[in-house]
Amino acid sequence: MKIPKLEHRDGETAPQTAQSATKPPLLRLPPEIRNQIYELVLGGNEFCFGKSSDKFPLPANFLALLLVNRQIWAEARDIPFKSNKFDFREAGRSVLWHFTDDLSRQQRMWINDIRVHQNVDGLSFKKPKYVNFNNDGTMVTEDGKGVWNYFTIPELFPAVRT
Repeated sequence: MKIPKLEHRDGETAPQTAQSATKPPLLRLPPEIRNQIYELVLGGNEFCFGKSSDKFPLPANFLALLLVNRQIWAEARDIPFKSNKFDFREAGRSVLWHFTDDLSRQQRMWINDIRVHQNVDGLSFKKPKYVNFNNDGTMVTEDGKGVWNYFTIPELFPAVRT
């Protein structure tokens, strides 16, 4: 297979290596620069859940970069969780519970900025058989064996600084 040559502005040509001919341009950059690009594309957003969520719309194709290939996914899959803010405004306890329940343990470990604007300090991240909301706003779950579990935000999201 003949490797094509790249032409520079001054008319000279430089041979491409077999590796650079097959790798996408983004992956030819040093990891430090790729990480900065990932942060700019996938981070710096505030995701608001609740009545005022229309004020913070989710960008279309927000996570498309992660679907380009396996290497990009492996390098950047934590950034949407580590580098964004998650804000629950007037969302109700069930919204926060469903959000938490849909995340893996690792994804919850990556989240470091979550705001809850109401008293919701008891949640379960496993599907409970029964859910009970106490008068104080805590959420309690029964595991089907009569055991009630209380979970706090720091237990669910260990990286969150309180």
